[in-house]
Amino acid sequence: VSTQSTWDHTKDQSTMPSAHPWHDLPLGNDDLTRVNVVVEVPKGSKVKYQMDKYTGNLTIQKVLHGSMNCPQNYGFLPQTIGDHGDPLDVLVLLTEPVQPLTMLRATPIGALKMTQGGVRRDKIICVHCDDPSVRDYDTLKSLPRSWLREVEDFFELYKILDRKDLLCEGFVDKAEAIQLIEVARDSYIHLRSTGEIRAMSLVGAVRTPTEKSHPHKEVVVHESH
Repeated sequence: VSTQSTWDHTKDQSTMPSAHPWHDLPLGNDDLTRVNVVVEVPKGSKVKYQMDKYTGNLTIQKVLHGSMNCPQNYGFLPQTIGDHGDPLDVLVLLTEPVQPLTMLRATPIGALKMTQGGVRRDKIICVHCDDPSVRDYDTLKSLPRSWLREVEDFFELYKILDRKDLLCEGFVDKAEAIQLIEVARDSYIHLRSTGEIRAMSLVGAVRTPTEKSHPHKEVVVHESH
């Protein structure tokens, strides 16, 4: 990675990393069957770290309630942007916890479709390319069902304890996950070309969570046709 950032930071860069993890790291290969993931929250952590969009540094957003902890390494895809104004979220199946702001290679195998307050907050599901224990999983259906339930249950409990208007709509397959990444990549390219990405980094997305709960659903993987 170049020591000279290509991102248009402010003149005072004394507190900023030499490469911005959102803007300066590559997304992946052309067909998006291999992507780079920047980890924010390690597997098993109760601390929800989050990248500050303006500086690229790590901040603590919150500590999770009670006995909750992150079910897998959680992070984002560089050079993407979702409907919620942040990089696209990712859960990476990996046998070990990973330090925050580590970049790793991953294979998308599906996604958990979600909305919060009517805004899409989908989670891409990946496996780590360099972990021999998980790298051969190539579809969500090949994963243990207990792991999918653990992920879905985590977000169901998260929305209840944080009183968020969060709706889990179910899992989708690899083809649809890659389509979600493509849309987020194209949105990022467009917004960066117009200068809107920098403005969003300064202001951030507005969130208005409300108290609402939804019944638990059986784990279903929807296949694209």
